Amino acid sequence: MKTTLLSQDELVAAAGSNAKCSEPVVASASAVASASAVAASVSVLDKISRNCSSEEKKYLAGLSILEQKVCFIAQDHLESSFDLGRSGGFIAWKNSGGGI
Repeated sequence: MKTTLLSQDELVAAAGSNAKCSEPVVASASAVASASAVAASVSVLDKISRNCSSEEKKYLAGLSILEQKVCFIAQDHLESSFDLGRSGGFIAWKNSGGGI
């Protein structure tokens, strides 16, 4: 099993709490991947939700990291032509009661 030394911030992000520790923690590769995924998700979500309504932000928060990245790429490449509120995924989510 490969182990990696996590920083205090990475450990807190992976644990999802405000707990702090004074000693470095050795974690498995899956814990490191989980911490990295959380950080990547937050970063992509922040980028794509800047000009979104609260309903669109709820929709984006429910997407997987891959789906969030797809939305980011679409927004980046299509620029002003991209409208999340008119996308098929958002409309289907809204019609299924996701926006309630």
